[in-house]
Amino acid sequence: MGRSDQAPALHLQDLQRAYAQGSRIIEVLKGATASLYAGETVALLGPSGAGKSTLLHIAGLLERPDSGAVVINGVDCVKLGDSERTRMRRSEIGFVYQFHHLLPEFSPRLLLADEPTGNLDPPTAERVFDQLLSLVRQSGVAALIATHNLELAARMDRTLRLKEGLLVEEQVTVVTVTEA
Repeated sequence: MGRSDQAPALHLQDLQRAYAQGSRIIEVLKGATASLYAGETVALLGPSGAGKSTLLHIAGLLERPDSGAVVINGVDCVKLGDSERTRMRRSEIGFVYQFHHLLPEFSPRLLLADEPTGNLDPPTAERVFDQLLSLVRQSGVAALIATHNLELAARMDRTLRLKEGLLVEEQVTVVTVTEA
């Protein structure tokens, strides 16, 4: 859902991130690229260990990539010093974690959520997700939401799957089976 009439709220360009584990190098992100626009919800899918949390931490300016760009409202935040990155986090980014940690003071312009309904029973998860979607639509923030829940992912505007260190756009279809 690229929008030529507006700049992205978040643009991730060719993100690279690797970790050393003993003498072994584990490449988590190998050129991940994506753009998110105001008022858009984007699901981030991938198996455990694929790098979803790493991607969210980089997008949220909590961690630096080895290379690549994180552009928030036209500012390449990778090039910023620590105090400027902190200022950007405080003014532009809201975080919702799987465990009831919410920073309520965000403005919110970019919302990053890591399994926000992961520890909830299905009816409560549905209500929370409805509220989250409503917040995004009403406030015009861009939201990147990591989830394993395909039903929730199917309700978002777009879905990105983290696969072999790259972000791949895909269509999520959920088949519902009803008892006769």
